[in-house]
Amino acid sequence: AYLAARDSRRQVHAPRDGSHLLTGLLWCGCGGRMHNNRKTGPKTRAQYTCFDHPQTRAGTCISRDRCDSMVRHWLHLLVTDDAVRTATEAAAISWVQDQAAWAGELRARAVAAPVEERDALLAELAAVRAAAALPAPVELARAVLEDWDLVSPEALQGRLRDLLTRVEVFNDRPEP
Repeated sequence: AYLAARDSRRQVHAPRDGSHLLTGLLWCGCGGRMHNNRKTGPKTRAQYTCFDHPQTRAGTCISRDRCDSMVRHWLHLLVTDDAVRTATEAAAISWVQDQAAWAGELRARAVAAPVEERDALLAELAAVRAAAALPAPVELARAVLEDWDLVSPEALQGRLRDLLTRVEVFNDRPEP
């Protein structure tokens, strides 16, 4: 009887899947990484949770649907709001210029480096060039929004990773 009662109270955890679009991109305002979590009970809901967040402060979790829709809204603003688009394009131009300067420095270091260090420097140079060759953020955001409901969650997650490196959640509000 005891074992039957214990088994009836045992909580069965929902499987964790990779369908959370922002997996690996979400960070809590406290500095901790936010993880996929599924709140169970009368209402089962998917959410992102920070396990490092002080339990005495609000904002330890955010629902997956709310966070995804807020990021989608932010992407919509990036495409449609002139001020946001202009600021983003200026930041992207500055970043590409920084990458070009870094690529020049890497190239100079690779020329002067011993053979055993040259391969690593050339690999880093190739990565810098590949990152700088990505389309402008506004164009990536436009493509992500156009295909949001058409592509698989995995494909959409890959596109978001091309566009975003980190989304921080402060007091239950994401800020890409």
